[in-house]
Amino acid sequence: MIPGRTPRSPFGPLPGRVTWLRGGALASLALVLTGFTSPTAAVVPLTAATLAGAPAAPGDEGPCPEGAPHEPGAAAAGPGQAGPPSGGVDEAPPHYLAADVLGRYTESRQQPAPLAQQTEAEDDRARCQRGPTGPKGPAGPKGPTGPTGPAGPAGPTGPAGDDGVDGQDGLDGVAGATGAAGAPGPAGPTGATGATGATGETGQPGATGAAGPTGATGEAGAAGAAGPAGPTGATGATGEAGATGAAGAAGATGPAGPCSDIDSYAPSSAEEFHAVLTDGVAFAGRAVPLGGPVIVWQDLTNPVTAGTDPANPSFPADACAIGIEAQGDDAYVHVVTTAGTVWRTHGDVNGAGFVWNEPWVQRTTPAPVVLRGPKPSGPLD
Repeated sequence: MIPGRTPRSPFGPLPGRVTWLRGGALASLALVLTGFTSPTAAVVPLTAATLAGAPAAPGDEGPCPEGAPHEPGAAAAGPGQAGPPSGGVDEAPPHYLAADVLGRYTESRQQPAPLAQQTEAEDDRARCQRGPTGPKGPAGPKGPTGPTGPAGPAGPTGPAGDDGVDGQDGLDGVAGATGAAGAPGPAGPTGATGATGATGETGQPGATGAAGPTGATGEAGAAGAAGPAGPTGATGATGEAGATGAAGAAGATGPAGPCSDIDSYAPSSAEEFHAVLTDGVAFAGRAVPLGGPVIVWQDLTNPVTAGTDPANPSFPADACAIGIEAQGDDAYVHVVTTAGTVWRTHGDVNGAGFVWNEPWVQRTTPAPVVLRGPKPSGPLD
């Protein structure tokens, strides 16, 4: 007879509860043993709930629905299939147990449950069926880092880098000790005959031997060649002067030198006039009174007016003589050139005035006069 349904324990059927309690004790022991040696195992909470999964709260199960599993974490069985027994030896151990605890846990799982517990489990499985798979639980904590994988194959060799900068030369090392002298080698073959040396210097002449007897007188030799001329004798005394030679021919006429000339005229005792030709330039001057020390000159060759000196154009360049004359308020200066031409200019000399501002004008050139024959000294026939 199947007993009536009663509220199930949060740890499942009796065999399952034994397993969970045993696993919880082992997990607690592992936590104590590894808490000081393995930081990874110390931070993972090992509890009965973690080993068995989160159980349903009391009062939430109710009667097992038809075909629903009662054990936590069991997969739903297909039609005609029975799920693995809870707490059996086929149940996988928790993956987060330490290695030393895992061995003991596995041994306890492999021990068969008592017959009464197995029978009760079979009765529970007969009464209840597996329900639908519950929602996926939250992700567990990150497991420990796995071992480092094998090293990968070596990559291709990279391109050669640039040559580095040459380092500074190191200091010279200390000279090593001189090695021991080696054993004498075997004698070498005889070398070739050397070249003949240079002739030595001539030795000193020997002492003069004693004079031999005088030989017979030989024949007279031929006359020798004339000797060189002797040095020139001293210069003799100067002889008497010779007769004067004939006069040489007249030389060519040299260039004409600069002409210089002067002429003066005194119209009264109150003043005097002067005309001067020097270095090709003609001047007219006036001194007050007659014989006064200061003569005021005026240039008569200016082609244009220069300051207060008026112009006197057309002055002949080859003038060689000069003269001056005056009468009343008029005065004239004449020059004669080397070609024989005569030129004059006019000046105003009225009162205190003495102004020469007119051009030069050529006058009649003089010509030689034809001389008449001499008078006869005797009576005419």
